[in-house]
Formats: sequence, structure tokens, C-alpha cells
Amino acid sequence: MRTKRTRGVLISGLLVIAMIVGCAKINQNLSHTCYNNGKCLTYMTWGQKIDATINQQAVGYAYIIVSNGLLMASNAYGKARRANDPPEAAMTLDARSNAASVTKTMTAVAGLKLLAGKNVSVNSGIGSYLPKSWQLGQGVIAITFAQLLTHTSGIRDTLNPDTSYVNLKGTMAQNILPANKVYKYQNANFALFRILIPYLNGFNDAGVQDLGAATDKLYLNYMNSVYGPDIPISCKPGVNPVLSYPYPPGTTHGTDWDDWTDLCGGGGLQLTVHDMGVFMAHLMLGLYLPKASNNPNETTLPTMVSKMYGWDYTWPTTYGTCVAKNGDLGGGTPFVPILSSLFVYCPDTGLGFVGLANSTLPVMATNNYGFKGALDDIVFQAYTASWKPQP
Repeated sequence: MRTKRTRGVLISGLLVIAMIVGCAKINQNLSHTCYNNGKCLTYMTWGQKIDATINQQAVGYAYIIVSNGLLMASNAYGKARRANDPPEAAMTLDARSNAASVTKTMTAVAGLKLLAGKNVSVNSGIGSYLPKSWQLGQGVIAITFAQLLTHTSGIRDTLNPDTSYVNLKGTMAQNILPANKVYKYQNANFALFRILIPYLNGFNDAGVQDLGAATDKLYLNYMNSVYGPDIPISCKPGVNPVLSYPYPPGTTHGTDWDDWTDLCGGGGLQLTVHDMGVFMAHLMLGLYLPKASNNPNETTLPTMVSKMYGWDYTWPTTYGTCVAKNGDLGGGTPFVPILSSLFVYCPDTGLGFVGLANSTLPVMATNNYGFKGALDDIVFQAYTASWKPQP
């Protein structure tokens, strides 16, 4: 099943109005954006190239293309749940799923917002915001928030991928080796914000018997204060959630990723693609992080991008800066994703992309980004192929 493409505003509790960026580099209208190199990208073309590349070789997927807060193109294809996993359900922009590691970008934004509100520098050590009952390894108190947000903390999460309270406590008991203070993707870096955010927000744990449950609840409460009611925040799936499948699926039953309440922060938020689109629209409009600030302890949106807080990689700058964050769930050796998610933000052009696929996708001949069979390369190659000389 394919839904009709749409162009319009992303509607939430806040109406996102049309905003045209007054930047000499770009020239935007409701069909395309032009860069200063004489090339233009047509929003519908980008979407059509994504669809043509996947060519219905998927159980389901959905995406939204955003420009300066406006929804410019969207599509949903296939099934959220197949007939052998009743109730059968179509994939839509409003189908709710585990969003995997794009959760990290939303945790990063919320954490940066709280740090600014408490006038705490992103370069501050985290030691004061961990439970006093934890035994901390050598070097842990010197880890900074910025290092967590860029996977340069030195943490080596030998208990990965289980980011439960007990395992995070165990991870923080390990010594941090100076040689390890280099980039190394670790889910624990962001799952720790499930603990840090409550303490940053003034949590007093005196007399609390179950610190894991208490911090889980306070993390979710704070995330809801940042994103709700526009984006309902939960790490627990609702009734009949989106399931994930190999492709072709055959008679295989879909995977239900279950409740991530005690694992959340680095993954596990339950989101719709529409929720993701609202997040991207609000982010690029500066509604979460300001675009400029005189407060040295407030991280601006341009700084979040340039420092790669909560992002994985950048695209070539042929058409301006673009940063991306992916998410994948699956298994095997080599790893094969059966769920992939993707955020892309291009501040120089005001473009954004959000999407989710609930099955393995076609493998591109050239693997530039992410895992084979995920959204990353499909979206990137469709993007680059969509820029054409200005009419």
C-alpha cells in the first residue's frame, strides 16, 4: 500500500509556519531549493528516487522531507504488521515503532537544553551527577558531557548492548584508560543521560530504594517536558506496535522489540515518522536550541551541529553541510538490520529528512554510510542524484 505524497506544514501542538531563510546561499520555493553552485534539489524528486531505489523490496517504510520547518514530501509504503502477525496493519506516517538510535539525537538535544537551564557547561565533568552510591572507576569523574555526546569518553561498555541501570553502574566502575579517549561508538554514552538528567534536574535520592526505576521515570518525565505534548515520549510500545522483518520475509514472524523503559536514552524511544518530522522541524527552527546565545554555557544549534553532539557522520559539503544520525536493530555476523531509522539535517540549505524502515532494504553497490541494507546509503545517493542545474 502506498500513501499519497503530501506537501504542507508539520502540524503539532505548535503550528509550524512557513519560514524562508534569508541566506544568500539558498533560494527556496515550495518545489525546490537551490544552492550557490547553480544546482537545485526538487523535494519530490528526492522522494521519488528513494522509492525507485527501494522498488517495493521492503516490508514497509515511511519518510518525510522537510525544508525550513515545512513538510515538502512524504511517503509510506507497505506493512507495519503482516497478515501472519495479526492484526495486519499498513505502514503509515503515524505508525509507532522503536526508533532505535535516533533516540540519541533527541536525548542529546534534551540534555543540552537542561545543561543550559542549569548553567552547567557541556565541558563539565559528569561525576557530580552520578549516584553517590556508585563506585566509580579511575577517570570516570573527569568524563565530560561533551565526551559522552561525541563517543569520546573512553567508556568501553563490555556489557553492551544491555544499558540497564545495573549494567551502567558496572560500566562506570571500570577504569577509563587515557588511550581510549578517542571515538568509539558506545550505547552507554547516551544511556547514561537516563541517569544524569534526573541528577542535573535536582534529584535527591535519599531513601530511594530502586534508583533504576526512579531515574527511568524522571528521565521520561523530563523528555516529555521538552517534547510533549507535540511528541508523546515513551519507551514502552503500545498495543500492536510496528514489527520488524527480514526481506524477503517469507513466513517469518515479525520481531517485537518490547519495552525499553529500563534501557532507554541511547535507543528505544517509541516514535512515529510524523513525530520524527515534528522533531526535525522544531530543531531546525531553533525551538529546542537557540541559533545564537550570549550565554557561554548554552549550546546553540550551530554548535550542536559543528561539534557533532548526537550525530554520527557528515555528508560531502558539495551542497552545504549535512549531518546524519542513524539507528539500526537486527543481528547476525555480519550485522543485518531489520529495522533502520535516519535523521538528516542540512543547515546550509534548510533541508531535513526523517525516515524508518521495518525490514532489510536493498543493498547499494557502493556502501558509504551505515550498515548494508539500511536507509543510509539509499537516502544519501538519492539526495546526491536529485541535484540538477538550475532551470
